[in-house]
Amino acid sequence: MRLISFNVKFHYFYQNVSQWLHREIERMTPTVIVFLRQDYKKSDNTHPIYIRIIINRRKKDISLNISTKLNCWNPTNCRIRRTDPQYLHKNRMIDLFETKANDILFKMTVEGKSISFEEFLRRFKTSYSLYNSFYEFIESEIPQLQAKFSDGTIRTYNTQISKLKKFRPRLSFDDIDINFIKAYEHYMIAKLKNNSNTIKKSLSFIKQVINKAITANLVKENPFKNYHIGKIEGNRQYLSMQELDTLMKLYRSGSIKTGQKNVLRYFLFSCYTGLRYHDVYDLKYKHIDHNYIRIDMHKTGKLVEIPIVNKAMELLPDQDDKIPEMKVFKVLSNQPTNRYIKDIMTAVGIKKSISFHCAR
Repeated sequence: MRLISFNVKFHYFYQNVSQWLHREIERMTPTVIVFLRQDYKKSDNTHPIYIRIIINRRKKDISLNISTKLNCWNPTNCRIRRTDPQYLHKNRMIDLFETKANDILFKMTVEGKSISFEEFLRRFKTSYSLYNSFYEFIESEIPQLQAKFSDGTIRTYNTQISKLKKFRPRLSFDDIDINFIKAYEHYMIAKLKNNSNTIKKSLSFIKQVINKAITANLVKENPFKNYHIGKIEGNRQYLSMQELDTLMKLYRSGSIKTGQKNVLRYFLFSCYTGLRYHDVYDLKYKHIDHNYIRIDMHKTGKLVEIPIVNKAMELLPDQDDKIPEMKVFKVLSNQPTNRYIKDIMTAVGIKKSISFHCAR
């Protein structure tokens, strides 16, 4: 009986010691916590977001230079709600910082080094370059922009990013000043042989991103403040009414090849309705209500109502079974469409550089 009593006592002693050790280890284990400072409000009514590092029961709070309004903060997952316009970018940066902090603490533990705030802060400072990254910022914005802009606009953004990366593979907001702008302009002129409009578009892209960063409180001063980009000159050519009549006569003549006639049909329809390429491509019979087109524009997402004039009505295909979800035209992709248009212009003697974009 005494032996059993001793074993029971030893078991409880061992269990209590184990629990105590577990609690002590937990207290000694470095911890990373993200939190919103509700006790401090900035002049723009936002609260700063901090990361708290707990080492050996001591804590150190580090500002992430990110802030949001109190009602935009989700205390459950310690992230910013969708009600903040910049929530995607801000949350991505919080993720980066939190991951960086945990990685530093883990590596210091594996290295067997004494974990101190001084060593942690020295390593953690390198993460701020990510927060200041021009590319990191705009690439995190693109998913949000996809809901607002057309695929073509998003492709343009990605093209501009790729072009800029060839000039400067790593770029922070701090790098962008008047000297950088002039250097990039010189690079586009001397190396890429870009024309004036292309250069202005590339610089305007950078300026747009800077403006977004200023709105997100990431950049304080606009480097374009003392640099005038200038107006982008339009060089699109247009068809005259006489040239449109010539093309309409060609369409009616029956002397045009089937493939060319198909493209000419929806090209002229765009001329007479003002629909963009993607809107003509998306046009279905459900969008046509008697003499009107009612469709959500691909580029803007806005619902528009367009009257169908007689010449446009003539270009609508003869279709007995007009299924609502059926597309009205057999629209080819952009490149073959423009090749056909070029051939058609040559056939009728129109010596202009005309693409589908010129229809509007």
